[in-house]
Amino acid sequence: MACRIPTRRFGALAGVVMLGLMWLSPAHGAGSYTFSGLRWGSSPEEAAKTLREKGFKISKPKTGPATEYARMDAWLDIREVDRGKRMRATGKYLGEKVFVDMVFGFNNQLERINVRTAMWDQTQKGGKRMTEVADKLSTHFEQEFGIPRDKATPYGFVDTAEWGSAGDGSGMELFIRGTEGFMFYPPHKTVLNISFWNDQYGSDAAAIASTSSGGEAYPVSHQVDLDGSNR
Repeated sequence: MACRIPTRRFGALAGVVMLGLMWLSPAHGAGSYTFSGLRWGSSPEEAAKTLREKGFKISKPKTGPATEYARMDAWLDIREVDRGKRMRATGKYLGEKVFVDMVFGFNNQLERINVRTAMWDQTQKGGKRMTEVADKLSTHFEQEFGIPRDKATPYGFVDTAEWGSAGDGSGMELFIRGTEGFMFYPPHKTVLNISFWNDQYGSDAAAIASTSSGGEAYPVSHQVDLDGSNR
């Protein structure tokens, strides 16, 4: 039986109430987006202690350009970006090996966190595994922070999830992208990346030293079906 949208006063009131509940959901009102308990504005010493207590190995802080992975519409952009002081960590998160890049900027306060899994290994099995991890992480973050503002699953797995802005100025997104728009298509690189940031602690504008990819997104027909055939 088909359902008809009510047009009487009660139906209109119910619609207003539902919209209000959606606006108050965690997706629109999370207190803070961050990774594994890291505190925005913390010093490198505090951040290192937080992750070390969770089994991460921490490298010494460094300054200068470093590699970052950005989502440019349908393609992956690999950049060398100077954001001031950084510190790297390696460890397990939800049982998955991750690489954590913590940015402390020019004011020595945590302002950005970039997390990624291992680069795609160019195999069908490795690609399928990456999509499974993306779905796993997305589900976990939805439980922690609420439903994303925008979520895309065009190929049966989460390739983009954006949570918008939280009350403290922080934001986050998760994505899978391939260089020049070729996702899971050898020899192009494919990355699963999760970025967290907080505009309240952003220091001077980052200097992008170079960009290794970009241009127009290629059509979906160039992608490899992870079940074994080209689309």
